Amino acid sequence: MEEWKSENPPALTFDKFIRTARLLSPMKDFELDEQEIEFRKHPLLDYWCRINLGRSLRVKQAHAPSDYDDTIQEVIKRTHEKCFFCPENLETTTPKFPPEVAPEGRLRKGKFVLLPNLFPFAEHHAVGVLSEDHFLGLNEITKELLEDSFKVSVAYFDRIFKLNNEMKFCSINMNYMPPAGASIVHPHVQITSDIKGSGKLLEILYKSKEYHKAHGTNYWIDLVGTEKWLKERFIGTSGAVSWLTNYAPMGKNEVIGIVTRPISHFRAFDETLISDFSEGLSKIFTGLWEKRHVRSLNLTIYSGPIDVDVSEYFRVHVKLISRPVLRPFYTGDTAFMENFYAEPIIETAPEDVASDLHSIW
Repeated sequence: MEEWKSENPPALTFDKFIRTARLLSPMKDFELDEQEIEFRKHPLLDYWCRINLGRSLRVKQAHAPSDYDDTIQEVIKRTHEKCFFCPENLETTTPKFPPEVAPEGRLRKGKFVLLPNLFPFAEHHAVGVLSEDHFLGLNEITKELLEDSFKVSVAYFDRIFKLNNEMKFCSINMNYMPPAGASIVHPHVQITSDIKGSGKLLEILYKSKEYHKAHGTNYWIDLVGTEKWLKERFIGTSGAVSWLTNYAPMGKNEVIGIVTRPISHFRAFDETLISDFSEGLSKIFTGLWEKRHVRSLNLTIYSGPIDVDVSEYFRVHVKLISRPVLRPFYTGDTAFMENFYAEPIIETAPEDVASDLHSIW
């Protein structure tokens, strides 16, 4: 495992400034209310976010006081019978890979089943069914389930690359529950192989390379070392993976897991790293479920091109953010600032999220 060796913080800058909004609030009998808005700049990427912790107190008119439990039970019951991914339906209602990809039709390990996406948005786009259970809470997605999913996904990437060595940009992703964009409740992951990287991945690779040119060090190792030194957003380690919260989050309860071994793509994953990754991710899932009451999330794992080692300046890393709780009517968490100005509005302090998750480590 590569470690950050300096006793002093590296040349990372955590830029921010604070402005104060003033209003006469009816929540305070129209006395003066001053709310701090903290503008934070990501230390590598060219985006800002805005944090106002008071926004968590906003009235959300569509919400019932406590309707998650009733809603989720109704949704589970209604979607279970005709679920494509449940074992009694999977064999007859889900597609198979063509013979050149998988003569066996689908790829399996343990309870995990990988099959083609019926409506793909990549040339090679697969869906991985995590378990036979129609619904799993995040705290029920175990290390063993994740290990099987990673092993099969890495093997799939290898098969596709051997068929066509232009398919070098791979990703593993998860939309957990409908508020995160999942059309199926049954827990699953989505993996893609493409000839081009997404715009965001290419930006991350470019900025990481520029940082290495400017400082002679790896940004991702510097980030882990800095956060360990600061002790504000560092959560813990699972072997060769370090877990922390993002100084300038893209979404609520954002967590990052960074591989500290010199590994820049999925084909370099071995069983030890898969075990480390799975152990840490299962802990993060449990912490978010139990400590932050997260009931929906998005996850992606960023990998460099699988035909070349760029670990000198880039490392595989995972990002995840929570999404709204499933209710009959809920307030979305992306609006005009996120969608048109690409400037996230955040109402949770990354430092508080890290503290909660660190407590379960």
